Amino acid sequence: MVDSSSQKQYTKCSRGQAAGAAVLVAIIAGLLIMFIIMIPPSERAKILGDPVPGSSANGGGVVPVGAISTLLIQHPGRIDYLVQKEIEHPLPVINIQTTEEAGIISEKSVVSSKRGILSEKSSEFSFPVISPADVRNPLLTFRVTEQVGDLHVIMNGEEIYSGPAGGSQMRPVIIPSGLLHTDNTIIFKVSSPGLAFWRTNSFVAENVKVVADTLNREAQVARHVFLVSETEKQNLERVQLKFHPECRYGEAGSLHILLNNKEVYSATPDCELSLVPIELAASDLFTGENRIEFKTDKGTYLLSAVTIVSKLKEVSYPTYYFELSEEQYDAIKSHKNDLKITVAFTDVTDVREGQIIFNGVNRDFSTRSPTVALDVGADIEKGSNSVVIKPRRTLDVREIRADIVN
Repeated sequence: MVDSSSQKQYTKCSRGQAAGAAVLVAIIAGLLIMFIIMIPPSERAKILGDPVPGSSANGGGVVPVGAISTLLIQHPGRIDYLVQKEIEHPLPVINIQTTEEAGIISEKSVVSSKRGILSEKSSEFSFPVISPADVRNPLLTFRVTEQVGDLHVIMNGEEIYSGPAGGSQMRPVIIPSGLLHTDNTIIFKVSSPGLAFWRTNSFVAENVKVVADTLNREAQVARHVFLVSETEKQNLERVQLKFHPECRYGEAGSLHILLNNKEVYSATPDCELSLVPIELAASDLFTGENRIEFKTDKGTYLLSAVTIVSKLKEVSYPTYYFELSEEQYDAIKSHKNDLKITVAFTDVTDVREGQIIFNGVNRDFSTRSPTVALDVGADIEKGSNSVVIKPRRTLDVREIRADIVN
């Protein structure tokens, strides 16, 4: 017969063991929960049997209902469209010239001078010249109406004539071109009577004129404007200016050409050439308005067939690749899943036109919608697949993506 005290002791021991086991189980369960929480989501999904987030079609198999598996996502940005390899900017016929015109620079009706032994009176003739460098062959002319003694003519401090006035038919006095300034003064003086102290020498002239050949520069410059689009500027490879010159040898001076205020040509072209080609730097052209100026120092130029030719780079449209596993391929081919290509644009107003080329198969699009979505499951390949965007006008593409959807 078991002692009652022994039985009580045994019962206490059993209860203690059960409590210890329960604590151990709780500790193990807590560690398992912490382990599951701390491991990466993809590993946790595998342990729990859930679809792997971000994986390709549930680990390469079928995508569950309502799920999306993204295979490709890119942000292309601007994609240019160029239909030609050259863009021509024709300019009108350019006629530039400088001409010399004979004319009166300044005139005065009367000048007079007197000089006695104790008195002297001279006469001044002042006149301006706007551009002394453009004045050729300046002369001083006048008609003498009274003369006693010799005449002295002084211009800007330099004597240009000294001697008898020569009567009413006096020849013109040559003015050295180097003496011409913007402000000029001619002084007429008569010589001293010398020993004939009782006499007063005098000089009177009418129709006093300064005449010269003046260079007319009103038609020496021709300016034109042409426009360069952003697409053309972004794809410039070379720029060339071409023109056919007509001029006369010995009469034509240098031809100067400025593009956007930068001199790109300065020479006397061969007037017999059928075409003068000038290479320009692509960096000298601006997006939008460009100014070109033609100028000559002397003579006449007639420039025809004036053209600025932009030679463009070969445009390569962006190509994007993604991989399809065998399981993904089979799921799409069996119509359990679909493969969608989606292109999102930045602008929301213009019509967008072009082609999406998937594995070499062209699909046209034309839409005002901000996105284009195409089902391309019929043309998929196992392994590598390619997508090309080929616009029919320049497009700004915000995003292109390939998704497997149920």
